Amino acid sequence: MDPKQIGEAGLVGWRGRAGERAAEWVSARTRFDKRTLAAAVGAYLFFSRTRRMIQMLRRLQRSA
Repeated sequence: MDPKQIGEAGLVGWRGRAGERAAEWVSARTRFDKRTLAAAVGAYLFFSRTRRMIQMLRRLQRSA
């Protein structure tokens, strides 16, 4: 599994539409291609949600 696949997995639903639009906008103004930028946005969203989930589970564990 390569990093682009992980990033693309993070682009689901409204996040996917927003990520694609942002990637398209940035790629028109920089030298990066749209797919790479979309994967970067998706990876950020994926890891951000994972971090939040871990934090929530830790808080639940402490309160139990």
